[in-house]
Amino acid sequence: MRWTRIAAERAFVEAERLADQKNVDSIRQAIAKYEEAARLYRTLGERGEEAVCLDRIGKMYSALGEKQKALEYYTQALAIIRAVGDRAGEASLLNNIGMVYDAFGEKQKALEHLTQALALRRAMGDRAGEATTLNNIGAVYDALGEKQKALEYYTQAQAIIQAVRRSGK
Repeated sequence: MRWTRIAAERAFVEAERLADQKNVDSIRQAIAKYEEAARLYRTLGERGEEAVCLDRIGKMYSALGEKQKALEYYTQALAIIRAVGDRAGEASLLNNIGMVYDAFGEKQKALEHLTQALALRRAMGDRAGEATTLNNIGAVYDALGEKQKALEYYTQAQAIIQAVRRSGK
């Protein structure tokens, strides 16, 4: 088990290094390393770590413009994150899923997921995450042509960002 954990951690660190290079080849290599790490974490029964890897794979596919694959990985990660009770991870994944639906043009599904993420972030007191999600909701309303509603969300996000900067958190 110890060697499996070491191998999982090495694969994850290597995936992160590759992902940071931000080019198509390194992103594809990062996906393979994240998949290796996810498989090893699953073997160890470390579901939270497995979900983090799946989330990262989703982000890599999103960066490549492969939104359907991103959605598949985000959805897998979300099921695990909910099972382990990681509310912060759940909020992040709901936000990511919302943004994929936005990219698909499925604005109502985007808003449903973003609204769920917003509720979780508010419940946890995650002000920075709340601002991000408010901004994303504003962008969806902006794309729908609901400029006044978009402005309301953007304004809320801006106020939180300023408050967070002032408090230094």
